[in-house]
Amino acid sequence: MRYTAACLTDGPKPTGADWHSRIAGLDADYDDLKLVIVPALPAGEDANEIRAGFADTAKHFGVHIAGAVGPQGYLMGPDGIDALADSNELYPVVHTDIGDVAVVVGDDLRSHEVVRGHTLAGAEIILNPVRERPDALSHARTVARSARAYENLAAVLVASAGGTSGVWDGRGYEQVSGGAETDAVADKIDLDSLRTYRTLPMLNFPAQLRTKLYAVEYDRASARAKDWAQPEKGATKPSIAPYQVLIAQAHITTASTVENADEIISMNLDRSLGMASKFAGRPDVKLVVFPEYWMTGASFGKSVDDFWPKVGINMSGPHFERLQQFASKVGSYVGGAIFEYDPDWPRRWFNTAFIINPSGDVIHKYRKIQCGDINGLLNNTTPGNVYSEYVKRYGEDGLFPIADTDIGTLATCICYDTNFPELWRSLALRGAEVMIYPTGEPHNSHRTPWDLAKCAHAAENQTYIVSANAGCESSVPGGPTTFFHRGYSKLIGPDGRTIAVADTGGEVPLVARMDIDALRRARLDKGISIMDKIDFEKAADMYRSHEGFPLDWALEKPTETADEGIAVVMKTMARYREQGVYRAPQKAA
Repeated sequence: MRYTAACLTDGPKPTGADWHSRIAGLDADYDDLKLVIVPALPAGEDANEIRAGFADTAKHFGVHIAGAVGPQGYLMGPDGIDALADSNELYPVVHTDIGDVAVVVGDDLRSHEVVRGHTLAGAEIILNPVRERPDALSHARTVARSARAYENLAAVLVASAGGTSGVWDGRGYEQVSGGAETDAVADKIDLDSLRTYRTLPMLNFPAQLRTKLYAVEYDRASARAKDWAQPEKGATKPSIAPYQVLIAQAHITTASTVENADEIISMNLDRSLGMASKFAGRPDVKLVVFPEYWMTGASFGKSVDDFWPKVGINMSGPHFERLQQFASKVGSYVGGAIFEYDPDWPRRWFNTAFIINPSGDVIHKYRKIQCGDINGLLNNTTPGNVYSEYVKRYGEDGLFPIADTDIGTLATCICYDTNFPELWRSLALRGAEVMIYPTGEPHNSHRTPWDLAKCAHAAENQTYIVSANAGCESSVPGGPTTFFHRGYSKLIGPDGRTIAVADTGGEVPLVARMDIDALRRARLDKGISIMDKIDFEKAADMYRSHEGFPLDWALEKPTETADEGIAVVMKTMARYREQGVYRAPQKAA
């Protein structure tokens, strides 16, 4: 099914007086108009009168009309009945002939927990009536719209009073937008395309979400949120002078055989440490961050018996010791990510982020929770896949570690983790102020929404994100760079705006400034922070009530081939279709 949906625009003080006539004009312009979203009205308006008026309009033109009065959303069907009027669902979804629809009112769109709840209840179209004005949160609202569409494979339609209205597709791309200077914006909604997109197992984030893991985190989130939002918390921490971070966008040569691994790892270290040394010794540089897997490169299809035990980086071995010596020599904290082999986990390897302090000690280790194993790319182990044993050995805090340091509270996550906002929230609630984010992001159609999602995470959790991407890669020593010419490392500020970016591939030593005291002051601004506005208990119940990607699926036997993970994703998708979370395209029904 394909139809036109329109979002009305308005100034900051809408009355709704001419909305009915404007809908009539839209109906005349588009013979396939099926859905209209109008901006939110303030709570003081007469809700019953407004609903009655839109009920008549919806019935007259045979369209769906969505909006809100105060915090209460409505969705008038072509029969003139408000499908949300008597709903007692926590995350109501209306099943209509134009798709399964949820109405998320106002700034609730910045809470990924709310949108995720609607998605797991079956929503594929998210409608957001809102009132806003150009202010400090304008950028955060904009990137949130792309992020919510991208994370949930859902269309997001926004009707704003005082801001920007628009339509974002299920890939997170803005299709059309406009402000109060326009009368309305309209776009085609291709429902079959949206549903077909959800049948693809790669990048199927809702089906890859470990719901039960995050249920545990959200059970504890209310207490953590209170601590996070306490004014005295920021006030009692020692002041930290602004400092510089060095993002070392490195060149990588891939170690593809056991025989050449030591030579290539040494070569990668020589090259990257040599580049970083030119800036890392400066007094103001307090943190150096390297990309994901930059020591070994990424080799696909290699054995967990013969290859990774020999090529994977042992954190007690000589290659890692070089990093520790580098940190001690330059007197900086050093972060990055490696493909790690730990003898305590035989026949398994991890994608692991680390932090080394200026004395050369490892003070932090995080093993990637959302990795390429679920996209059919790698045969590594993630903590969620051996959850019971991992928690038994390291505790729940071992899943989401943080490091309190004299340059702020640091945490890490890696590359594909960015597609799961629950992970970022879990780290922020534990106190993270600086997210060290080693990554290996290629150029593809997902790059823009992936990047905007990072900006949304920074703004919604009020953290810095130090995003260190691989610059370029070679398959053999001295060989030409491959098509993986990546780049665009960056520092994102706690308002979601980019502070500095290496706007190219290749090797780049990017230096940028961070101000932790300013971040802490911003966290005390109740007009900006959303942390104390989230219903964490409700979210915990939501995650607990859904069976997402299963925990412990590789507990008994290590993953040997990359396609094992993607098969589990496909089973989760099949279960979602049985439960009505996902709908089959009509052409394939």
